[in-house]
Amino acid sequence: MLAEGYLLVVVTPWADISVDGVPRGETPLKAFPLAPGPHAVLLTNPLYQPYRRRVIIRSGETFRLNVDLPHEGVRQSP
Repeated sequence: MLAEGYLLVVVTPWADISVDGVPRGETPLKAFPLAPGPHAVLLTNPLYQPYRRRVIIRSGETFRLNVDLPHEGVRQSP
């Protein structure tokens, strides 16, 4: 079995994070371990539409996902 890798999510301004449908908490968070391979990341913030991203975790490495919601996200309709 391959060693775990890590995911570090940095979101501006902030977001709740779910990975593969499992809630992980609200940013800021420390890097957390994941099994190597593809994972579905969901970021939610009430001011923006849900932001989805697929990441590939490599054994023994930390994948840093940087998301600036004001520039990359889509604002919710009023």
